[in-house]
Order: sequence, then C-alpha cells, then structure tokens
Amino acid sequence: MLKWLKRGLLSSLFAVAVSGTGWAIDPVDTSQLVNAVTAEKIRVHLRKLQEIADRRGGNRVSGSLGHRDSVKYVTNRLINAGYSVQVQQFPFVIFRENAPPGLVRTAPGNRVYETERDFTTMEFSGSGDVTGQLALARRIVLPPGDEPSTSDSGCRPEDFDNVAGKIVLIQRGTCTFEEKANFAAAAGAVGVVIFNEGQWAAPRFWAARLGAPSRFPSSVTHSRSAMISTSASDRAFASN
Repeated sequence: MLKWLKRGLLSSLFAVAVSGTGWAIDPVDTSQLVNAVTAEKIRVHLRKLQEIADRRGGNRVSGSLGHRDSVKYVTNRLINAGYSVQVQQFPFVIFRENAPPGLVRTAPGNRVYETERDFTTMEFSGSGDVTGQLALARRIVLPPGDEPSTSDSGCRPEDFDNVAGKIVLIQRGTCTFEEKANFAAAAGAVGVVIFNEGQWAAPRFWAARLGAPSRFPSSVTHSRSAMISTSASDRAFASN
C-alpha cells in the first residue's frame, strides 16, 4: 500500500511594458549606450535583485512577493531614466507545492520515502491525500535494454488492467509522462508513480512534468503523480 500526500496552486504573473524608441531604419550611433553599460553597473542591479530575494524568502519566483518587489524596482529605475512604463497583468498557470509531499509504503512493513532523494512530485500533479494498493502497469522491462525507451510500459490503455482505486507503478520510456498518467487515470487509478527506465547506474530520479493542467480531463488533474529513483522503484517492485 502507498500513501500519497500533495498540494498544488495556480497563480499569476506580471509583465513590464516599456514604450521607447522604435526600430531605427537608418544606422544609429550607439556608442553612448554601449559606453554606459558596464559590468559593474550590471552587478549593481544584480545585487539589488538579490537583496529583494533575500528579503522575500530566498526567491523572486513569478507571482511571489519577491517578484512583485522586483517589478517595482525595475519600473522605478525605468521611470527615473525617462521611460514611460506600463505594468501589465496577465494570467499564467504555475505549479507550486503548498506543503511538503510525502510517499509512504504501509505494507509489507512501513517505509517512508525521502523527498528529493527517493522521489519528487511531478509538476502539475493533482492535489490531495490518497492511500491505495500498489499495482503494476503492464510491459515493464527489467532489466532494461541497453538503449532508452526499450520499455513502453503505460503507453497503451490496455497496460492498466484492474487498477481502479490503486496507485500504479509505471516504467519510464517511449511515450510522455502525460500520456501514461492519462491512461492510468482513465482506468480509475488514484495516483501514478513513475520510475526511471534503468539504463544508467545512477539511482537518482529526474524531475518531470505532466503538462499544463488545462489540457487534462478532471480525472487526471486530481491524480497524484510522482517520479521516484531507480533504487526506490526496485524496493517497491520487490514488495508488490
């Protein structure tokens, strides 16, 4: 049995539009501009932006307070330089975890998997807490072939037989993560765990994304999805 814990959020971004001189048809003497832009002056702005990040929890990610303060800084600098500035808002889909994710094997025996070592949440995974029996997608190839995409596990609807209400373990390869998750969700799975195909000795996982939530049917946006390391998948596969 696996227990999956996850949170997600949609937010928005900002853009700064600057109205200035249009494209020049004739050659223009740019020496004054070139001489005005120096490495040290660029570093002044970089330090200011870093100060903003430090004040706002270490980042200036789009939609955050650090991003808002960065927009204000850039806007004020441009206005002081004589530009006419308009700040534009527009919707933009962004994925953010609001709480630490968790992945736990509850039987046989209890094992807590460590985030960012054993697993990571796939970008645009759905939110929520689920517990379910672990099921295996068909056509998992172990040991894998020498070349990537030896396995096409999870790339066909028939790979998800009797997975309703379960969390499905799927091997990476051939088709996209989004396609694998779509097929699993359509078959009634409550979550998917995808592991690396296994050609490389390194046991680490790769960060992965499912695609924009707006492309998914509701069943997929509510499906919890994770990417786990090869070593963690070996343990999960053996325990099933």
